[in-house]
Amino acid sequence: MDIDISNKLSAPQRRYAEALAGGSTLPEAAAVAGISERTGRRWRNDPRVRQALGEAIDDRMGQAAAMAAVAACQALARLQELLLGPATEAPILVAACRCVLDRATELHEMYQLTERVQRLEEALQPNPEREGQAK
Repeated sequence: MDIDISNKLSAPQRRYAEALAGGSTLPEAAAVAGISERTGRRWRNDPRVRQALGEAIDDRMGQAAAMAAVAACQALARLQELLLGPATEAPILVAACRCVLDRATELHEMYQLTERVQRLEEALQPNPEREGQAK
C-alpha cells in the first residue's frame, strides 16, 4: 500500500508507517524499516509520519467499509430468502424480520444524523455573501 504523501517521507519512514498501519507493533515496524526502536518512537511523534499513518489507516478503514457493505448486501439477500421462503419456520421468520427492521431503523437514524452534521458543517463555513449582508 503506497502512502499518499510519499514525497514528504523517506523510504524507511514510508515502510515504517505502512507497517504500523498494517498492524505491526513498534518494534516490528522498526525492523521492517531497518531502524532502531528508539528512532521508531521518535518517528511515531513526527507530524509527517503521523499524517501518513492516519492516511494509511483511513484508506484501510475505507476498504473495510466497502467489504462490509458487500457483506451486508449478501446478508440482506439471505434474510429476504428466509422471509419469502415457504419452508421458513415461524421463529426463524420472526428473527429475520426483527433483524431487518432493527438494522433498517439504525441505518435511517445514521442517515439522518449524517445529513444533520453536513448541514451544521455547511452553516459553520464562512459565507462572504451572508457576511456582506450583515454589515
